[in-house]
Amino acid sequence: MEKEYIDVSYTECEDTPQNKNSDITICADPASAAISGIFGAVNNITNSIKEYNICKQQEETKRAEIKARLKIGLAEIQAKKEILLTQMNQEHELKMLHVQNYYTIMMRDLDVALDATKAAIEIAKETKDLSGLIDIMKAQTEMSQIRSSFMLQQMDKTMVRIFPIELHSVKLKDI
Repeated sequence: MEKEYIDVSYTECEDTPQNKNSDITICADPASAAISGIFGAVNNITNSIKEYNICKQQEETKRAEIKARLKIGLAEIQAKKEILLTQMNQEHELKMLHVQNYYTIMMRDLDVALDATKAAIEIAKETKDLSGLIDIMKAQTEMSQIRSSFMLQQMDKTMVRIFPIELHSVKLKDI
């Protein structure tokens, strides 16, 4: 009759990360060794599937977190963009009001000056003192040119206010 056990010799060693002690099962029967090997393989496959599913779930969680952060970041950028555009529009409107006031004051002053030169020309005609008339007429011509220039500039600025969408649409695409 054959022996049903195997002689094994062993030595003790320290338990280090490189040299981990683990249980070893030794089967003398070949059928039970094969069954044990199959169960070990099935157990390894099951553990591998479990680890894969854990890794997959962690990656899906990380992706969801990244997508959420991205949505939040984009929403913040959009909100800041809207605030800045509103602020720019308000500043533009304020500057346009200042320009309009400046234009109104300048046109009023030019009209007063032109009326004064007309009155000076009429007085010179009545008194027949024509010595300063040429200077007065030159001043009147210069003021008329300045008034015309102001009117053209104001018309240009008014056109910008009437059609702001065309001008701002180019800037919005660049942002």
